[in-house]
Amino acid sequence: LSEEGFVTGRSIAGVTAACTYLIARQENLPRQIPEISEAFEVGEKELSRLIRHISRRFNMHTITSPEEYFDRFISDLELPPNTRLRVDHLWKVIEPHADVWQGKKPMGVSAALIYQAAKEGGTNRTQSEICAVANVSEVTLRGLLKLITGLLKRIGEASDN
Repeated sequence: LSEEGFVTGRSIAGVTAACTYLIARQENLPRQIPEISEAFEVGEKELSRLIRHISRRFNMHTITSPEEYFDRFISDLELPPNTRLRVDHLWKVIEPHADVWQGKKPMGVSAALIYQAAKEGGTNRTQSEICAVANVSEVTLRGLLKLITGLLKRIGEASDN
């Protein structure tokens, strides 16, 4: 990057943070922008801009799947291992219906699935706890829960017919 003059006029911390974010995502260890922003003391807006710029320049653009956040969120919430099985089952059911969840925050979809799975498994976590780990608002979580439960209901009705 520096040989091509890419860093000129940009903060080294910002470029480093963007590269860290992109490499973590490439290695299936996704991190959230606010998390990286705080670690490198770079503004979220600047970091987002640099991530876009670098990913376009080096053709690194990929879409993060909700699935990539399951293990980390389940671990951070200290949920039992069987929660992952429930989450995987829910994901397998809704994943083919990408038109419903695509365009939504992957961490939000992941959080909603984990919330639903934990509830079904009797290891409830509050919406606030889930949102703190996933870094999404409770409004976002409730909206995605409504979307997912509606989708699961439609899928269930369709399979009954």
